[in-house]
Amino acid sequence: MDNVNCLAGIACPNCGHDEEFLITCTVQVRLTDYGVDDDYAFKHGDGFSWDDASPIECKECEHSGQVADFTVPQRVAS
Repeated sequence: MDNVNCLAGIACPNCGHDEEFLITCTVQVRLTDYGVDDDYAFKHGDGFSWDDASPIECKECEHSGQVADFTVPQRVAS
């Protein structure tokens, strides 16, 4: 599959799977003494984020590493 959205350019270097991963993200929440408003990030921001150093795990073969390790080099049209 050629991903064109959130997983564009991401594939497992071990098995080639490119459909589902676990990525450790940063999320901003509103926390009060009464609990967490976990919708806050989506109401008042971009939701969540990750970068090349974020931990990632392939859901097919459980290979893990950093997002940079799972980034597929872009093909250049000739």
